Amino acid sequence: YVICCSLCAISVLLDAQGIQNPLFNEVGKGLGITGIGEGNSGLWRTSEIAGWHLAAGACFSFILGMTSKNSFQQNVWFFLTIGLTFLTHTTGRRKALGIVIVFISLFLLYYSFSSQRSRVFRIITSIFLVMTVSLSSYGLIFNESSQDNLDKYEERTATLTLDESQNRFNSGVQRLVRGVQIAGPFGFGVGAGTNTGDTGISASSLGQQSLGYVTEGGGGRIVAELGYLGAMFFLYIISQLGVLYYRNFKLGLIQVPAEQFNILVGLLLFVVANVVSFFQAAQLYSDLFVLIIIGISFGSFLAVPLLAAEHQQSRISQSR
Repeated sequence: YVICCSLCAISVLLDAQGIQNPLFNEVGKGLGITGIGEGNSGLWRTSEIAGWHLAAGACFSFILGMTSKNSFQQNVWFFLTIGLTFLTHTTGRRKALGIVIVFISLFLLYYSFSSQRSRVFRIITSIFLVMTVSLSSYGLIFNESSQDNLDKYEERTATLTLDESQNRFNSGVQRLVRGVQIAGPFGFGVGAGTNTGDTGISASSLGQQSLGYVTEGGGGRIVAELGYLGAMFFLYIISQLGVLYYRNFKLGLIQVPAEQFNILVGLLLFVVANVVSFFQAAQLYSDLFVLIIIGISFGSFLAVPLLAAEHQQSRISQSR
């Protein structure tokens, strides 16, 4: 996936450099972005999807870099992480950059408290080395005219502050509360949030009265579609999954080889980072390929007992 994502990222790079190609045009009228118009999308054909896949590729390449034993391969993966992360801001989608920031913060936090603390200094040194090389090559990749075109994206990225994140979070809470008010105990049905124009609920002149307003945030969408009774049952399922994953985490930390377990933890933290993004803006998570990748990432952690059993069996075989 990282390799395919990196190849498609070349098209975003070309798009950002101003190269005109019909394959780079957004689908339909394109998604408008406040202050900058349309973002660069490359072969993904829409900036929202392009930003998410670039962020996912950056997160996965970071996992590969953190779990690589070879210094050269580690630097290559980190270089891809920085390159893909940089390209996310040319799409104009701040949430993509937010996913990368949240993910890397969580992974480094986990790594610093795990048994591999002796490798943290070498890894951080490698990251800074790659960042230096990446920044020094900036002028070689982007000419003066394309650098001027990137200014508007850099200005938009600069608005991704703690205050802005807090405002988006508060907005998500307001949508959740409004969803409880309009949905009732049983909600409007699964899928209602993706088709607000046909429900008649969004016809109100007040934005906060519409289903479209509520379902922009993930929490509001869940409540609006399932109702507060369905949302309570949903939370119960999530809590049971949390117990199961906590048990798997304790088992894997002891009985699964660190290289394998760190990959699984990284995939799980990638899902957590997306949950944060989902509660701010849920529209993206109706895409089939996005759901497939998140589903595989989340489900991979269920393999921990099998990996632990295989590792234990191999140790028994070696002892004989």
